Amino acid sequence: MLCSSDPDMLRLLPALPSKWNAGDFHDILTRTGARVSAEWDMEKGRIELTLTAERDAHFDLKFPGKISNLECSHPKSLSDSDYGDLYRTVNLKKGEQIHLQIGLKINQ
Repeated sequence: MLCSSDPDMLRLLPALPSKWNAGDFHDILTRTGARVSAEWDMEKGRIELTLTAERDAHFDLKFPGKISNLECSHPKSLSDSDYGDLYRTVNLKKGEQIHLQIGLKINQ
């Protein structure tokens, strides 16, 4: 599964098969009101994510692992989540787009 959503939560790569170390998908419309595109390389612990708001959207985003670094094109659109370290709260107005570069901690 590439992403899972309900109106208040978007889970990124929640059930990625171990054989899919790298890949991408484009323009999946989620129940959060955001259109999602992503490219990942799990061996390098890298995910690039684009979120585009189809309507005003406020939701929590769950990452598939512990974050080592996170860069966002519009940092004010992200905030800490009450759910903990694997999550961020996203606030977007209709038509807004943000790009995230996510570094995951790799277990060695």
